[in-house]
Amino acid sequence: MIQKIIDKYPFYATTLIFGVLGAINAFLFFFFLIANQIYPFSVVYGIVLLINIVFNVLGIIYYRYLLRQYEFHFWQGLSVGFLINIVMVGLYCLLVFLFLSHAFSDFLNIYIKVEQEKFLLDKAI
Repeated sequence: MIQKIIDKYPFYATTLIFGVLGAINAFLFFFFLIANQIYPFSVVYGIVLLINIVFNVLGIIYYRYLLRQYEFHFWQGLSVGFLINIVMVGLYCLLVFLFLSHAFSDFLNIYIKVEQEKFLLDKAI
């Protein structure tokens, strides 16, 4: 069933598969930081960016592998990478928002207060 969908719609199947896998991996990293009591919105975003790049490259390589009988154009790789990124970021943001709104409902309020205080301190300097 899934193989038929991939064969019929390789572009959309590739973007969905690698977008969802990348979002789940990024969320697992976010959950790992929360579980180890590390503030997840700090400078550790470099690893999330690395996860994003890895799944974009893997998705483009997989899409090129599916269409190996055709000529692979630049716009195809660009479109696949862009849609993988859109799916990944959208699902990751949704998962983080749902997790924080249900598991740590006061986390967002505390985060907003801390960021406002930082902004006011930076503005005073």
